[in-house]
Amino acid sequence: MTDVSTEVPEIDPKSTLSYRSLKAVVIILGVLIVLALVLVVVGIGMRMSGHVPGQSGTAGNYALPAGSKIEHTDIAGSSLVLTVKTPQGEAVYIFSASDGRFIGRIAPKAP
Repeated sequence: MTDVSTEVPEIDPKSTLSYRSLKAVVIILGVLIVLALVLVVVGIGMRMSGHVPGQSGTAGNYALPAGSKIEHTDIAGSSLVLTVKTPQGEAVYIFSASDGRFIGRIAPKAP
């Protein structure tokens, strides 16, 4: 007699479409969880360091003396530094870069 084999070849479960799709979903969700964890750690670090998100700035109003001319501008830390040529000589004006508030003026004494 002839031997007829009725065995069905085994299918590797790892090669099925559903297995590969599920594996892709798990990888994507894992990446999203890691990203969310990083954002939480950064948020906690910012709060602990006292970092405040940028505030909407309002225009600071300050009038330089008549006849003055701004010669040079610079940023020093959180300050805006203006070198100004005035009729009396040169002077340095310092403003807060975050809110435009006048901090101080440095000028040589008159002779």
